[in-house]
Amino acid sequence: MPRGPLTEKELQRIGSANLVEYILLEVRELEKDLHDNKLDLMDPPFSSEQKIRINNLIRLLYLLSSRSPHDPLTGKIILEAKTVLDFIQKLQQKKADLALILLGKESSKNINILLDVIVQHLEHWRQKMLPKVILPPGNRHLALCYHPEFAVTYKHRPSILPDDYRSNFFFEAMIKEFCPFTTLICFHPFSELQSPFQERRSLAELTKVDLDVELRNTVAIEQVDNLRAFRIYGPGENMKLPGSYLLVKGGHHRMRALFMKYLKGEVDGNLKVLIQSVTPDNFPLSKGDLLAFVKDEIRTRTIIREQA
Repeated sequence: MPRGPLTEKELQRIGSANLVEYILLEVRELEKDLHDNKLDLMDPPFSSEQKIRINNLIRLLYLLSSRSPHDPLTGKIILEAKTVLDFIQKLQQKKADLALILLGKESSKNINILLDVIVQHLEHWRQKMLPKVILPPGNRHLALCYHPEFAVTYKHRPSILPDDYRSNFFFEAMIKEFCPFTTLICFHPFSELQSPFQERRSLAELTKVDLDVELRNTVAIEQVDNLRAFRIYGPGENMKLPGSYLLVKGGHHRMRALFMKYLKGEVDGNLKVLIQSVTPDNFPLSKGDLLAFVKDEIRTRTIIREQA
């Protein structure tokens, strides 16, 4: 992230897939100042660096609001940046003279316009979108999803699955489970190349599955590139049902695109898709390291689900 004010060219170069991470970088620096009482609307002036960070944050948040209003990671900002967002809201409510944060030839009127859009967008997310994004704790909903390891789900086995050994290597997940900061755990960041490409694809393209993949051939599995994951339990979940957390091995960009279609209202969040099963051995970590990573992720994500 540049230390100086972001220019229009720099803003345009920031891809939508990682926009939230840029925002959170600025947020964390401002959080420190707010925590240490170095940034107070009632006690200006602000330092040059603080002005730059505030202006950069406003522009990044506006970019998110106007260009990527359905970015699923927006919920992460609302949950992790409450102090800074409260500060932004106070600016919008004119509890401070906006002239105190202006840089160069910027006008208070222009900043006001940006702040109005930002606050309106974040409030919409807080009230309407977070309930869609965050599933409540537990795994009761998965009684409706086929999984070969749980006989109680056999009555939901999709008709597309053949009556042979292949039905043991696929399970179902609901699109509403593909939230990247709660129940969907990924190893890799979202790429600026893949994300826009997958977002443009149709529902049929995103959910396509090859049931005839050679299951013993690693190269063939990678070439076919089905959605691939396995389920893990959260604290206190019903062991007679599949776990509510999904650890993704392949297809996380497609899952993100599917989740965005759900947020846009284009598909029902209860729509089920087939996922090819993998095991911990399929990941490039030792089993111990993998389980330690997952345990830490689930602990953080369970707190979010419990507090929503």
